[in-house]
Amino acid sequence: FWYIAGLHSAEGVNIIGVTAPGLPFVAMGHNDSIAYAFTVSSVDVIDYFRYQRHPEDTLKVLTSNGYQLLKMRYEDIKIQGKSKPLQIAVYEAPAGPVIEMDSASVLAVHWAGYDFNVSSMLENAVALHRISNFQDFRKTVTGLGALDANWVYSDVQGNIGYQLGTPIPKRQAEFDPFLEIPGEYDDLAWHEYYPLEQTPHVLNPPEGWIASCNNQIVSDQWPYEVPGFYDPYRIVRAKTLLQEKKQYSVKDMERMQLDYISAHALRWKNLLAIAAEKTHHTELVEQIRQWDGNMAGNSRMATLFSYWWEILAQTIFEDELQGNWPMGKYILEEVISEPITSVIDDKTTSETVETLEDMAAKALQMVVLNFEIKPYKEVSILQIEHPLSKIKFLDMWFGLSRGPFPMPGGKGTLNANLREFNPQTGKFECFVAPSMRYVLDWADVDGFTINGNMGQSGNPFSPHYDDFLEVMLTGQRWNVPFSKGKVYEKKETLLVLKPESR
Repeated sequence: FWYIAGLHSAEGVNIIGVTAPGLPFVAMGHNDSIAYAFTVSSVDVIDYFRYQRHPEDTLKVLTSNGYQLLKMRYEDIKIQGKSKPLQIAVYEAPAGPVIEMDSASVLAVHWAGYDFNVSSMLENAVALHRISNFQDFRKTVTGLGALDANWVYSDVQGNIGYQLGTPIPKRQAEFDPFLEIPGEYDDLAWHEYYPLEQTPHVLNPPEGWIASCNNQIVSDQWPYEVPGFYDPYRIVRAKTLLQEKKQYSVKDMERMQLDYISAHALRWKNLLAIAAEKTHHTELVEQIRQWDGNMAGNSRMATLFSYWWEILAQTIFEDELQGNWPMGKYILEEVISEPITSVIDDKTTSETVETLEDMAAKALQMVVLNFEIKPYKEVSILQIEHPLSKIKFLDMWFGLSRGPFPMPGGKGTLNANLREFNPQTGKFECFVAPSMRYVLDWADVDGFTINGNMGQSGNPFSPHYDDFLEVMLTGQRWNVPFSKGKVYEKKETLLVLKPESR
């Protein structure tokens, strides 16, 4: 959804990077002083409160101050072809808007986004264009409301920095943000946020590098908890690569962005090897142990690991969740890391207590019996769907969608591929991948490269609808110079807008 744009104005604004349709600012890119980008921080800024309804008056709910009446307002939804709008009743509890109701209770959401002014957020976003130092950068990116973002920074002087942009609620110690809180304890809801100087940030760390991969951003020694939904793997691979040597080139950075070594696979491949031993697949044992975790398109081991990991969740959770076993995939890591024997044990075999190794072996045997282990590029795919492609005849008539394409990588690779398994096709379908890539060397600002993931037009009849697609999939680079002379040298067309003469 990014569109690449540059702006060079007589007023002194010089900026280039990616923009989102309808928003008048460069979300990630560089000006003539600083460069900046962000990843999702995954900090938890949402809490849920379950209020019990009064048995005789269902518009009243039990709060920390006794029963209180829900606030109610109406919102009008205009519908084409109807003379009158549809009115929707919206309810609000003390902790926030009601998002779910049943006969006995209501569920209210308390979200950080409700606490910030949209106009000031936009002002700060536009201010990014003119920033020239780290301190101003910190103040600006922490003024973007509840935007869930880890911000990284560099400048022409050679400084590098990091700032968490997401506001961190000051929750009370006894508060567990991962559980629904009974409404009668809604006085535990946060009322303020940690100030700028107490938020996670760093300038020129002694390691000489900064990496952000949706990972947990603070150590256990941090003065307060920062709960969230973090990815533990890609940062492991990033650290490995960034510790290999002291100095890196542009080409090194480009290779890192295309890296397919999975820290996730490297962590769990030994369990897969044990499973191969237990099931007497001796030809696989050494292959698994020697595998470097590369989730490249020609790897059959990547296919085996992916199928096994999917079926491992089924073997562990199906006995208790039956057809809902896929829900267990979200806690699989925690269960097998402990390991939690009471969950791992197969409840359908009362005479034995299965170990993690037993269930790993059972999963591998199911894979061997039910799946052909093809090259990974044949089972991991990317299908790009236009929003209107849900209407099939529009998709066919206008050619809105693209793919499927082979999609290497996995959730543990720097070149990320977050996917869901489709049991009907036996393939892994990508739903999240890198939305853009850029590399900037301040010593050669006109050598700046940046890539989107589709094109520069939403019009399917435009030649620019998908002209970035092959470039992105194959890891090529699109050079976008910064100086005015170089821009004019590279231009394809020139549009001049002149005011009407009077």
